[in-house]
This record gives sequence, C-alpha cells and structure tokens, in this order.
Amino acid sequence: MDSKDLYTLNLKLKRHKLKFDYDSNTDSIELSGVKADLKTPLLAASMILLGVALFIILIFFLNMRIRVGTGLLAGTPIGVGAIMFGNLYRRRQDNKNKKVITRDHIYLSNRKEQIEIPTDKIARIHFSVNKGGESQICNGHLYAQLKSGEEVKLLGLMGENVKYLDDDFTYLKRVISDFLSL
Repeated sequence: MDSKDLYTLNLKLKRHKLKFDYDSNTDSIELSGVKADLKTPLLAASMILLGVALFIILIFFLNMRIRVGTGLLAGTPIGVGAIMFGNLYRRRQDNKNKKVITRDHIYLSNRKEQIEIPTDKIARIHFSVNKGGESQICNGHLYAQLKSGEEVKLLGLMGENVKYLDDDFTYLKRVISDFLSL
C-alpha cells in the first residue's frame, strides 16, 4: 500500500479517534475500536455535575419566581452532558469489533466469535451518511456488501460537518476497495 495513502488514512481515522494499524509483514490493515479519550467523558460528567449544582443552588437559594426561569438554564448542561455520553456510547458500539483487512479476506472479531469474509464474496464497499439538521451531529457507516446481498458493517463515524464526513467515507471506500482489488 502506498505510504501517502497510509498516512492520510491514519490522519482521517485519528481525527475520528479510531485505532488504526498497518502491518507491512502481513500487508494488512487493522481497525480495532475507539482510542481511549479521557477528555470527552470528563467534560460530559462535569457538564452534568454543573447542571446538578445549579439545580441545588436554585432550590435552596432563590425564590419561586426566579426558580422556574433559571431552572431551564440549569437543565442545559445536563442535556449537553447526556448528549455527549450518548455520542461516545454510539461511537464505541459502532466500532467495538476488531477488523483486519488483508488482500484476500476481511476478518471481523469480537469476544464471542470471528467472522471471515473472502474478498471474492464481496460485491462492493459502500457507505451511508445520516444527515441531521444544521446543528446536529451526523453519523455514517461503511459497509461491505456481499454478493449474496447481505451487508456487513465495517465501521461508523460521527462528525459535525456532513461534507467532511462524506469526504472521509469516500476516501475510506476508495482506499479499502483498492486494497481489496474490488
């Protein structure tokens, strides 16, 4: 595989906080889940704690008329923290399986089983992006469509900009398809 393609692939997956490794001895690509990120869970937990602290302050120190209006303000950090935890959970669920892509097979493995897909059974690599509203986080998935019509999810990405997510998936699709000679 071309070193420029490997470097760009590494950067794209690093931006999405996914583990990536290329083994030149076996000529294989390994995608093995989400990188450990302490910043996101700590930020989400601190947002929730901030919201709870604001609620406690509102209950004990403000009169009733002010409580109702500012109660909505205190709920905002809790909602943001919950959304952050939800996005982190979804990203981990989408990428929890280890994927090893060689020239002639794709191996998907988790704690319970290992699935082996020969490249001659793969019809194409494709992706779908769920485009949310302007301020929503978009997500998408990269699939291997088998000749039998079955789709196997290879990985999932999330991003705020649909254009960048589309570009990343287009690049991943091209690199993996070229690697597998599809």
